[in-house]
Amino acid sequence: MLPTFAILSASALLVRRKMKQMDPVWSFGFGSNMDVSFVENKKGHKVLDNKAGVVHGWKMSFNLQGMSFVEPAFANAVPAAPQDNIHGVAILLSPLDVRKLQEQERGYDIHWVNVECYDGSTVKAFIFSRPPKESDTAFPLEKQLPSRRYLNILLNGAKAAGLQKEYLVRLEKQPIYTPNNAVVQKRKVLLNPTHLKSISMTELWQTRAVSIGTTKEENGTEKNEPGEFAYTSIFGYVLKLPRKKVWFKSHLGRDLTARFSRHYNGISMDKNDDLGKPPYPSLKEMNPLQMEYIMQWMDFYLSREPEIVGYLTEFLKEQDVWKEMDCLIDRAQKAFAAL
Repeated sequence: MLPTFAILSASALLVRRKMKQMDPVWSFGFGSNMDVSFVENKKGHKVLDNKAGVVHGWKMSFNLQGMSFVEPAFANAVPAAPQDNIHGVAILLSPLDVRKLQEQERGYDIHWVNVECYDGSTVKAFIFSRPPKESDTAFPLEKQLPSRRYLNILLNGAKAAGLQKEYLVRLEKQPIYTPNNAVVQKRKVLLNPTHLKSISMTELWQTRAVSIGTTKEENGTEKNEPGEFAYTSIFGYVLKLPRKKVWFKSHLGRDLTARFSRHYNGISMDKNDDLGKPPYPSLKEMNPLQMEYIMQWMDFYLSREPEIVGYLTEFLKEQDVWKEMDCLIDRAQKAFAAL
């Protein structure tokens, strides 16, 4: 029997060989990749064909640790007993799209599996799986909970593909992440915007260059020195944090409300980026669960102990933020409790 590393290398080589032959390649999606619309519109790949099916001897687990407060856990395929299975969608991609998909799914191993399709055919497809690593931090089972947004992607993809009802029920019963009382109470630091310093969109944007850093010559080479602090905004609240606590460059010097709103709705954040400019999403018309998802991003940043230094002028001009925020937070919490 080949050692694990040899099997994985052989799997990767087979993918490369098919790509060199310019043959389309089947990939089995069991998480967000089983939603053909999501793969095409959000990830940017052209799906040439797709077949719903099942893979035996594997099971889905939410054991991939994500971002606390927002996306705590993601789906993973793990080898299992013969009676276990994963239902999903085999998608046929061009070699170029396979290459781009692998780049998006960095950190996963590739395994070849036989997909028993609902139409009676069988296709050989590769599946992404990430085994545990020694460097991984402990991820207790009780914390392996996906976000409502992420589980919705799986459910929408499963329904669109016509996956078996029993499997849909299994997904619908999957517990999701819900903020506890301590997290919800921390939201009370958000003051009435009229009591905060007014900061314009332009002033906020100007902090971006300083946060990213300046390029200086050092011994004939260029060196980037990031600024000490970073500024970002959610629901118009301008937050100041140490630069190292803002991981995403796309979050610097702008409001993120519309960006996170698009993400919740499965719309590409980068292709449709407004750079935090108005008009801003109407809080009055916002879906409570969408509001709660954006608020969970606020939870993420509040956990990093920011200084709330002001409020975005243009956001406040467009709507009665304090009235709508108070109402929507209450609606969102009740909607979550009812799930």
